[in-house]
Amino acid sequence: MKMNLGEFLKKGKIEKIPVDREQVGKLLGVAKRDVGVAEHLLSVNCDASFMHSYNSVLQSARALMFSKGYNRLKTSTKPRLTLWGLFSRSWPASRTWTG
Repeated sequence: MKMNLGEFLKKGKIEKIPVDREQVGKLLGVAKRDVGVAEHLLSVNCDASFMHSYNSVLQSARALMFSKGYNRLKTSTKPRLTLWGLFSRSWPASRTWTG
């Protein structure tokens, strides 16, 4: 099912927030760190490498959301699914995401 940005807001999956560039920078820093850790672990432990790679993508998605002035609701029971739903389609070209 496709939902546009307004529908995500209306259904209470995300909320509009002020853009916090400092928070965006922190999240991108975590993402960059995790990419480095994942690269290091690749020859040692593939599972741990995958975990850090996954977290890097997750933090990058959160940073993009914050940079556009949105956040998932803290009461969300499936916050990762909300992020993946939002970014399963390109941002912001179509403003339509799979949810």
